[in-house]
Amino acid sequence: MINTCNGYYCDNFQPNNPKSPKMFTENWIGWFQKWGERVPHRSAEDSAFSVARFFQNGGVLNNYYMYHGGTNFGRTAGGPYILHVPCI
Repeated sequence: MINTCNGYYCDNFQPNNPKSPKMFTENWIGWFQKWGERVPHRSAEDSAFSVARFFQNGGVLNNYYMYHGGTNFGRTAGGPYILHVPCI
């Protein structure tokens, strides 16, 4: 098993095995939001600086799927998502 870093800042992350690669698998752009709270925001500059520091300190991989919302495409991550109502 490979230990990886998930979060906002991983520049000081060290794998639990010195022979493992230093990987930043989830670079969080935002955070979850409770109903009615303001939308969490992180600037692109802060994220870019975080990734640059990670690679400067020996990082080998940054997974970028979180940049466009991760696996939550709109409202499709939770409950049913209905595109149309069938004609009966």
